[in-house]
Amino acid sequence: MKLDDIRAEVARIDAAVAPIAEAPIDVRDPDQGSDTRDELLALHDYCQAATRAGVPIGPVLTQVAALSSDEDKYGMGSARGLLLRHVPGREGGAAT
Repeated sequence: MKLDDIRAEVARIDAAVAPIAEAPIDVRDPDQGSDTRDELLALHDYCQAATRAGVPIGPVLTQVAALSSDEDKYGMGSARGLLLRHVPGREGGAAT
């Protein structure tokens, strides 16, 4: 792969990730926002958008999950568990 090809691929990924990175959701929030269901829907939408753009979400979600709380505050799962459920190919995770 040539340097120009690498730069073009990085620019494509940056453009795809920008809306996700700037999203108003903070899935690491220990309180999971005001409504966990809304956070789950937003996370699902962001994951779908990233996947459509060709961004491999599994490694990102796994890294963020490692930094997230494992406490289930509202009976819907911990922040860590909610993130890991969206990792493609992981048991109980999103379909690949």
